[in-house]
Amino acid sequence: VVDPQNEIITLEDYRMRYSQYHLDEDLLRLHQQYPWMIVWDDHESADNSWKNGAGNHDPFTEGSWGARKAVAMQAFFEWLPIRKPEPINDPTRIFRTIKYGDLCNLYFLDTRLYGRDQQDGTSNFDTARTMLGSEQLNWLKNQLIANTSQWNIIVQQVMLAPLEMFGVPVNEDQWDGYPAEREKIYNHI
Repeated sequence: VVDPQNEIITLEDYRMRYSQYHLDEDLLRLHQQYPWMIVWDDHESADNSWKNGAGNHDPFTEGSWGARKAVAMQAFFEWLPIRKPEPINDPTRIFRTIKYGDLCNLYFLDTRLYGRDQQDGTSNFDTARTMLGSEQLNWLKNQLIANTSQWNIIVQQVMLAPLEMFGVPVNEDQWDGYPAEREKIYNHI
């Protein structure tokens, strides 16, 4: 049973939910024994979220999306240890690089709240739709060009590779819903 049992929309709601999650004994042991490097997914704010809304957010009954997103982000930063990237003048930005010497670079992307356009929900793909937004996409490309490590690892919330059944995307909430931008990344790599 989740706590609170209502749809979480206020800062107090989000704090209470994080508190409940962090009381789980298995999660406590994992956090005690292993380092974590994290990015948020849509369930840190609302299901199927994007930069200007969410699939299950109703502004008429739940208030403004901007306010809800802001308190969800605040609770995230209160409960989870995350180093904010430089420059830190944008509190909504969590995409960043973590380097392990010359072995690997981990590129943490935000495919949910920063630049993502609304999911289409159809197979009629608008080639201008973006999962990352132009700023984050250009940042990733520049990071990959400047790389001097042996390995590049892209860390993000959804599957990058196509997942189709009989030639039709199975989940357009993943990169399958943003094939033009995915192709830009593939071509760059």
